[in-house]
Amino acid sequence: MSRCHRSRSPNGRSTQRDVYCLDVECVATGISHELSSRSPCAVALVDSAGCEVFKTLIKPAQKIVSYLTPITGLTASDLQNGMSLEDAVKKLKEVLPKDATLVGQNIESDVAWMNLTRGVDYAQHVDIAQFFKGYNARYGTYSVHSLQHEASVLLGKSPPTCAHDPVWDAKSVS
Repeated sequence: MSRCHRSRSPNGRSTQRDVYCLDVECVATGISHELSSRSPCAVALVDSAGCEVFKTLIKPAQKIVSYLTPITGLTASDLQNGMSLEDAVKKLKEVLPKDATLVGQNIESDVAWMNLTRGVDYAQHVDIAQFFKGYNARYGTYSVHSLQHEASVLLGKSPPTCAHDPVWDAKSVS
């Protein structure tokens, strides 16, 4: 059996733990750093074995101010044939088990962008950013590290390119 094949028991439940990593990459649709100035351009869902369950490019409906290419690695031509956000959400919900535990870096944003509802589309989520934040005594605030920094320091993993890849990001968490 392939490591990426998830068998199901007779009652339809997975025989492996239903833990999935979700990652969403965004382009800029506004000029601020607020979430309202971003729109999803790619989404990936990876299972607990590190196998890609779902990945797609999304063509935002809003006017794109910046593709954030140094971060996303994407250009206008990459998103030309991307699916609509509505279709991406629909397909994600089709493959995401209702009893799934979603894990990710600042997962609340990814869950919101994909219009997922806890207790309806998935069971629960865990935000790993909360486990690795550090207190800065000088400023009296917490610093949240990037997923790439956490993967490098804790796992010795580095992304294959400078740009974010939602599948690599999700696999780093799995």
